[in-house]
Amino acid sequence: EKGQFDLVITDFEMPVMKGDELAAAIKARWPKQPVVMITAYAEMLQASGNRLTGVDLVISKPFLLENLREAIAKVTRTPAQSCAGTV
Repeated sequence: EKGQFDLVITDFEMPVMKGDELAAAIKARWPKQPVVMITAYAEMLQASGNRLTGVDLVISKPFLLENLREAIAKVTRTPAQSCAGTV
């Protein structure tokens, strides 16, 4: 809560709360905080029609490192080439 972050990356399936619940809590406090969620359930979540509140982008597992770089670039508005050294 005390730090500032360029990006939050979370998984959907976690022990205490789901990733979209975490994203919603983050956005409630810091509305401009970019949040990327990684999940093996992307197709199921998309088919359900439920909006993932607070999630800016979803990456489906398994994913390539390049997919992660592109996601980071998209939500932080940083060229993907610049993300190569940060992942």
